[in-house]
Amino acid sequence: MVRLGPDDAFPADLTELGLVALQVLHSRICRQLDHDHLTDPDGPHPITLDRHHQLVVELRAREISPARTHAED
Repeated sequence: MVRLGPDDAFPADLTELGLVALQVLHSRICRQLDHDHLTDPDGPHPITLDRHHQLVVELRAREISPARTHAED
């Protein structure tokens, strides 16, 4: 599936993921956000919003500290 819904599994520790896996996960969450905006009058699910925030924080942390970036998947 190209989206990651609120009921789908999500890693407990994003720091364990390689950069490519993290980027793919971010892409799937963004697709879910887009889907929710288009189909749900209440907007995205709070879990999806929280996951997106967690991913953005981890991606930014890796930009600031390249040493945190794990080997490519």
